[in-house]
Amino acid sequence: VFKRKEPPITPMSFWTMEESRRHVKAIGGKDRIVAMCDKFYEKFFADSHVAQFVDDTTEPHGQRLGLWIAEKLTGQRSWSLLRSAAARTMSHEKSWSCPKRQEKDMGKRFGLADCRTWMRLFFWAAREEGLDRHEGFFSYLFAFIQSFVAVYERTAPPFAKESADWSLDLNNIESYIRNGRNMGEDVLSFSHDR
Repeated sequence: VFKRKEPPITPMSFWTMEESRRHVKAIGGKDRIVAMCDKFYEKFFADSHVAQFVDDTTEPHGQRLGLWIAEKLTGQRSWSLLRSAAARTMSHEKSWSCPKRQEKDMGKRFGLADCRTWMRLFFWAAREEGLDRHEGFFSYLFAFIQSFVAVYERTAPPFAKESADWSLDLNNIESYIRNGRNMGEDVLSFSHDR
């Protein structure tokens, strides 16, 4: 029976924990991931669509997500020292029933439009933080997000590349801001039936 030296913490078995730790160290450690997530939540709170999922913007959402990602990428406990094992699930359940949501959507899980918007904002924040200049780290972060987004919406992973590339074109960002921080109908009304 083959046994791995380190248990897989991430769903990508083609990366070793040693490689992942090396990439996180190369960008400056977990503080850079937290800084990226702080930028991400600034964008998230301002977005005309996904802002409906968060009622209290004063909570340290960026720190929590950043520490969770850092822990998953390095295997070194940081998030789990501050939060219970059920905290992520409870936070998402709270989002699904956020009072900002329309009544007809209360309790519904994240959908494809939510995940695509989330990924576009996330990778934009990663680029703003300069993490795309660390090709190894950015490739790993991309694979990590592409894999984990399926937990929330099984049809979302094929859109990860488009979502990551979206912020490469400044015209996309300018149009998004000009349109009231709205991703547009290509994302918000997309249907697999088309």
